[in-house]
Amino acid sequence: MSVIFLHDVVKLRTLKFVIAQLRAFVQEARFIQSQLKDKPLERALRDAILMVTNSSQTRQNILKKKDPILKEVLDIAKERELVLSESNNMDKTKELHSKQTLFEI
Repeated sequence: MSVIFLHDVVKLRTLKFVIAQLRAFVQEARFIQSQLKDKPLERALRDAILMVTNSSQTRQNILKKKDPILKEVLDIAKERELVLSESNNMDKTKELHSKQTLFEI
């Protein structure tokens, strides 16, 4: 899957290329017959979150859903953020314990 990140868009030279990439992305995401068709802002936000996320795991979890609403996409993103935050906290705790052990010796 080729996904365009916002920082990559800045580097691109032609609008035609960007549009082609976005069309390919939308077709791959299979959100064309969306339940959000009457809610363009929610649909745009949902799709933007999917396109700009740095986490491939978050993107994969969103794409597993057939036609997620904005709330589902936000829940998936928040869940992944929480997992990463807890993982970072565990790493910091391990580092702190290893430093304390060194000082106790």
